[in-house]
Amino acid sequence: MHPEHLQQVALSLLPGIGPVTVKQLISYCGKASNVFNTPVSKLSAIPGIGLRTAKKIHLSNSLDRAREQIKLALIAGSKTLFFTDEVYPERLKNLPDAPSLLFTKGKPAYNHSRTLGIVGTRRSTNYGATVVRRLLTQLNHYKPTIISGLAYGIDIKAHTEALRLGLPTIGVLGSGLDSIYPAAHQNIARQMLGKGSLITELPFGTKPEMYHFPNRNRIIAGLSDALVVVEARRKGGAMITVDYTMEYGKPCFAIPGPIDGPASFGCNELIKNKKASILTCGEDIASLLRWDCLNPVITSREPQNTESRILEILGRFPQGLHIDKLCRITQTPINKMGRIILSLEIQGLIKAVPGKKFTLAGK
Repeated sequence: MHPEHLQQVALSLLPGIGPVTVKQLISYCGKASNVFNTPVSKLSAIPGIGLRTAKKIHLSNSLDRAREQIKLALIAGSKTLFFTDEVYPERLKNLPDAPSLLFTKGKPAYNHSRTLGIVGTRRSTNYGATVVRRLLTQLNHYKPTIISGLAYGIDIKAHTEALRLGLPTIGVLGSGLDSIYPAAHQNIARQMLGKGSLITELPFGTKPEMYHFPNRNRIIAGLSDALVVVEARRKGGAMITVDYTMEYGKPCFAIPGPIDGPASFGCNELIKNKKASILTCGEDIASLLRWDCLNPVITSREPQNTESRILEILGRFPQGLHIDKLCRITQTPINKMGRIILSLEIQGLIKAVPGKKFTLAGK
């Protein structure tokens, strides 16, 4: 048990302290062990921390809890990943509210070059099941990693179809790794570990309470290059995942359905309100995400510079993105973004379009 990793897990398990606060503490203190060794007076002076949080850090017994969690993870054959770890999912690293700590089991398929989130209602129909099968069959030659939430309905159909085609698939849980929910999907969850993985930010012993699932949905959105909503009702987890996908500046697709079908109300509304693009075949996704331009299966895990990250993001949005949105997605200050945008324009790689937006020059 590496001492610094123990401190990282302990910091992430502090009660009432979320991932944004953990990242703020690391930003100012340098590493987790420094956080616990910094006096209360200095901790409380860090922006966003305050005296109450600083005292909580020093009075906590989270080191004991961290030892227990690491031991349970080892017994289960799983890993604990801190947000500064090299193997932490690349797609989550730039998201301000991404988990500071993840519990994972299986293969690290989350860093593959192509990822696709598929979500929908738990009360799916035969139409939804047919759409999932057809969609993944059409995308099979791109070998995307399929991400969903292991729930009844569309989620489990996405996982099982991925397994049928030999595609890696990731299940994001709203519980600890020792509480697969629903229990009926435990066998499928085990099969997924062969090429994919299970991921959660919740420690061992955490039951699948309903209030965990909205936060779970932000991880699905964060890990996915794009989100597909196959069937959705007016309210529910799928619509929450759409909101996170839009917040992260990622494209969202929806499958149209019968106008009087309750399982398609949400999808039809997303399309009507232009929150999602209509999806009729797999090539719609491949074209927008430029999957033909990527390497066959897995990209290198070398970090991208800001310029290449901007070009990648703009490639997903043919209609262009506002500079403020680019700043938020890439976590880049506006003054620095202005210089980068100017450089890319001079190189002829991007162009300005109406509405103070920018798009790739070839679009």
